[in-house]
Amino acid sequence: MIGAFTDALGAGGIDELWLWDELSGWFPGQLWRPDNTAAAAVIDSNATYDPFVQAAFALAHNPGANIRLSTDAVRAQPAELLRRMLTLAHNTTGNVTLAIGAGELRQTKPFGYKRSEGLKRLEDVFVLLGKLYDATEPFSYEGNFWNYKNAFMGVARPRSGPSSGRSGAGRSCWTSPRAMPMGSRSLRPQSTQTAEQFAQIVADMREKVAGYGRDPRSVRLRDLEPLRLPRRSGRDRPGAGEPADQVLRWSVRAARHRAMEA
Repeated sequence: MIGAFTDALGAGGIDELWLWDELSGWFPGQLWRPDNTAAAAVIDSNATYDPFVQAAFALAHNPGANIRLSTDAVRAQPAELLRRMLTLAHNTTGNVTLAIGAGELRQTKPFGYKRSEGLKRLEDVFVLLGKLYDATEPFSYEGNFWNYKNAFMGVARPRSGPSSGRSGAGRSCWTSPRAMPMGSRSLRPQSTQTAEQFAQIVADMREKVAGYGRDPRSVRLRDLEPLRLPRRSGRDRPGAGEPADQVLRWSVRAARHRAMEA
């Protein structure tokens, strides 16, 4: 299925295939029912798949595809994660991007992980991804959770190295810009209400980056906002008695405010 899906995306001129590393479904069980959405009759919302395996199948069908994968630092193993990304990057003429965050409670607690370790593990992952990728000889490192001794993964690198991004659910996820590798991309929560609010967030982030000796103009943020598609023209919310699939019909738009360039 993923192969045919990727072929269709390529034929349709879609820029990027984004695959999510989720162990649990997105929608509450009370909402994901056939009487709310027809998709519930054929799709088990809690049956998830390994995005890295899916990405490999996708690239086998469309080796020029741009692939983005998301996971979290709580479940990630830095060396193994980098090897997966390098493997994918070696097998495409397109771009491979990693989006990684500090973890969600629904992906961690039910499966024995500690969400409270997320931020410190995120810092370890970013530091070690950079060191492993750039190393030309074995190195050692003592981190918050990961301690490496004489670690080395060779120097063979793809034409275009995988890029990385950070995503999070709170401002605390942005307190360690020193751990962010060069060339990384950043996502922030979908909680901005106004362009002015977003402008302040951009200013605060750039100030933190400058404090760590990095060029603040190198940080570019996009505000990802949910956009509900109303059933009828001119309607911005479901009316009384309308099916709840209104709530399920979301699209994400990348809105670049002028504040980004300020």
